[in-house]
Amino acid sequence: VSVEHPLTAFSFMMKHEGVNKHTVEIIYLCKLKNYQKVRLSFEHSDFKWTSFKEAQKMELTDFMMNLVTSIQSHPLLLKTKKSVSH
Repeated sequence: VSVEHPLTAFSFMMKHEGVNKHTVEIIYLCKLKNYQKVRLSFEHSDFKWTSFKEAQKMELTDFMMNLVTSIQSHPLLLKTKKSVSH
């Protein structure tokens, strides 16, 4: 994976092993160089590669749906889509 640019960041409080922790997450625009096996952390049980259109049809929390929508319209992604289509 080639990490290109940060797209958005957010923070929240979560409890992990009985301790409240302040978590900061940064979502990056990345390019997949070649297929690699996906390794999940303990927080996840599955993954799925989807298009934005497919993601918007999934049953997502409001938070995740807003995240998908905001990332989809991010200027860096719009720029990338234009460069790929030319």
